[in-house]
Amino acid sequence: MRRCGEDGMYEHFFGLKERPFNLTPDPRFLYLSEKHKEAFAHLKYAIDNRTGFVMVTGEVGTGKTTICRSLLNQLDADTELAFVFNPMLSPKELLAAINADFGLPSRGDTIKELIDELNAYLLERNALGKNCVLVIDEAQNLKPEVLEQVRLLSNLETETQKLLQIVLIGQPELIENLHLPELRQLNQRITARYHLMPLNFRETREYIAYRLRVAGGRGKVRFTRAAIGRIQRFSGGTPRMINAVCDRALLVAYARGTQRMSPRIVRQAAKEIRGHRVRKTRHPKRAPVAAPIHPEVPAPAPSPVKAARPAKSQALIRVPLTVLTVLALTAIIWYTGVTLGYWPDYVREAWPARRPIIVANNSASDSRRTVASTPSSEPLQSGPASAHVMADSPVPEAESEREIHPEPELE
Repeated sequence: MRRCGEDGMYEHFFGLKERPFNLTPDPRFLYLSEKHKEAFAHLKYAIDNRTGFVMVTGEVGTGKTTICRSLLNQLDADTELAFVFNPMLSPKELLAAINADFGLPSRGDTIKELIDELNAYLLERNALGKNCVLVIDEAQNLKPEVLEQVRLLSNLETETQKLLQIVLIGQPELIENLHLPELRQLNQRITARYHLMPLNFRETREYIAYRLRVAGGRGKVRFTRAAIGRIQRFSGGTPRMINAVCDRALLVAYARGTQRMSPRIVRQAAKEIRGHRVRKTRHPKRAPVAAPIHPEVPAPAPSPVKAARPAKSQALIRVPLTVLTVLALTAIIWYTGVTLGYWPDYVREAWPARRPIIVANNSASDSRRTVASTPSSEPLQSGPASAHVMADSPVPEAESEREIHPEPELE
């Protein structure tokens, strides 16, 4: 395995004039996809025609600053620039920073004095045919009151054109900030805006090849298709992450003495960038022990928890209970029906029961009814003067002449 030098340089091994994947923004290495070219043209048109506000947004590392730098480098010599890279400023500090970057001596102590100085300078440059452009990077960090102050700068204009072109560069949070009610006027004044999207697989492959050509590569570095696919998936198509993975992959390949970038090398490079994942040692689960309230009083031992009965065994127990319940209810209904005479004759004959005999007593002294029980071995006979009389108990003559109300037969 090849040993890396202290400076970690691998350019000579791969036949490169310089490192192709530096993280520092360099307009020479700017790769413009079809989407980026469209955004580039729109932004340049807005600045050349002095339309006022221009906004460029995108995720971290999508190349927003690089594109804007390249755009501004292509402007003509009549364009004067002022950059603000630290937007964590108050409105007064922001105005002072703008004036200082335009080369104005700071004499004003108030916001009004600073704006008057800037307005006088812009009128002077406009009379000379100059176009002044203000670029604010990381604009998503601007507070609403600072953004409102930036909007007021767009009021510096003549009867025909704006005196100051303002370019806001920021992350997607800037779009959300502009939808605040207090910033709706600023949102309406933005005439050109573009959101940079991540690179797809084809654009990632072209991006890597382009940067290798700019760095003077003579075809010694070979990225396989599978390796590029892994780079695109790991980086999410973000140019900054693509640079980081490719730079580390070249270093890993140099240490192994190979010029072929394989998926294994890319995986090792990605692992070194994001760090090794520490695997947790698995320990047997133990019952939680409550911490003692006082150090000298030990915590009570946890009581054992009875294992819950499996659902399957519970289902098996419910089946016999259900069957027994149904059988018991059937027996009760059967017995009740036979006893009370609710079933047909052939059923009652198969199940002997005792039926009540009601004898009416019409005597004036005793109006009670005497109820006697007898085996119901024969069906009742209905009729106007018929009654079921026990064979062993002859009815007295006085009793036999009384009217007996027969019990109607139940069908």
